Amino acid sequence: MDTETTVLVPSHTIRWFAARFGAIALFALTGCMGGQTGGEIHEERPEPPHVSEDASAGSGGCEAVRSPLSREDRSLGFSADDVLAIAEGRFATEIAWASASELVTFGPETGTLPFTLDLSFTGNVQRVQWAPKMTSGRGEAAGLGCPPEALELSVSVRMTSEGGALDETFATAIRATGPDLVTLEHRLDLESLNGSFTVTPRTSGTRPRTLVVSARFSEYGVVGALKGEIDVEGPSGTAGHASVVYGTFPPENHCGPDAFVVPLEIRLGGASAAEAWALVTDAFPAPLAWASGGRTTLSFDATPAERACLELRPPEAPRLFVPFSARVSTADERLDTTLSGQVEAASDANGVHARLQAGRACDDADLAACGIAGFERDGYAGYGVNMKAEVRSGASAAEPSGEIVVFARPPTDCVSTASSECPSRGSEALESGRIEKD
Repeated sequence: MDTETTVLVPSHTIRWFAARFGAIALFALTGCMGGQTGGEIHEERPEPPHVSEDASAGSGGCEAVRSPLSREDRSLGFSADDVLAIAEGRFATEIAWASASELVTFGPETGTLPFTLDLSFTGNVQRVQWAPKMTSGRGEAAGLGCPPEALELSVSVRMTSEGGALDETFATAIRATGPDLVTLEHRLDLESLNGSFTVTPRTSGTRPRTLVVSARFSEYGVVGALKGEIDVEGPSGTAGHASVVYGTFPPENHCGPDAFVVPLEIRLGGASAAEAWALVTDAFPAPLAWASGGRTTLSFDATPAERACLELRPPEAPRLFVPFSARVSTADERLDTTLSGQVEAASDANGVHARLQAGRACDDADLAACGIAGFERDGYAGYGVNMKAEVRSGASAAEPSGEIVVFARPPTDCVSTASSECPSRGSEALESGRIEKD
């Protein structure tokens, strides 16, 4: 992954950043689907609750208890009709096919092509409640945190791509923990596909298993990805598993896999993305005090934002943010670099405020190539810059507070492979500066 050109630092990038560079680098970058659908529901004689293990993501050490409901039931605060209002029908978008990975090649389609998901409700509504699995012999809970209860609806899905790689029809379930977000995740056997999509291993120890269809629906449309689950045999014969992204939809979603592109004027909890972005751009240039001594001015120059992102990841609270790439520089010329990150809109009793977090990591680069100067340190494998700030509206101007850190990553003799990654040795802070009010 090329962190120097990434425009957005969403959650999945943050996790990669932490694994690669450790705690210092992380400080500023900080739907379960599938399962059974059951038979026809008879409201006069409800079926007994059905208990099953659920292998979908996020279930952990929990088991699902399913009970049939009527379509009109609102015991969870919303009904099946609310779910179908945003997740039934034809969703026409485009898919951006990814490049071949280190593990597999796939095709025959490449580039960006029209892609369609067509969902039809097939009549089954169930309430899904989760309970920790019990360990054998002791009666103790094996899982501590289980997913929230949800509605699960049976659907028939028709999935097609313009070039014929995908021409599939399958029965599955969609799930919702509230009326604002519906998720779908379904696994297809690669050997049973009707379209021409194929996956070819690059090595004899690689075995592609399934095509995973992952989609999220809201009033703003659909986002998702086609992924692959792959078995990988290590050099010593050890077995491992890997995941490959075959394609994403829509193709120009800079918000990440859990977020929808929305207008800047959208409000969440009393704050709009436009207000938060305006606070940040008005707050700079701002005074910066280096920890090693000396004061300077920090500038933040970004292209004006046109759209925002609404991230929906129940049971976590929704997030409204603006992704950006900005030139960040200091008047003393110690910094002149490009950082990628996001500005999150928030509000409290004191009004709207903005949370900014951004970073850049430069592998195998010298300080000057990373846009850093005046830090005479040699012998590191990589360098980077992180920035974290909160901006509030003051009496006469926006008031920022926060920190910027220059860090370095020690070298290692370990070499990552397709089946294993080297553990992180963490990062060392070379310098930090406190962002102050003007």
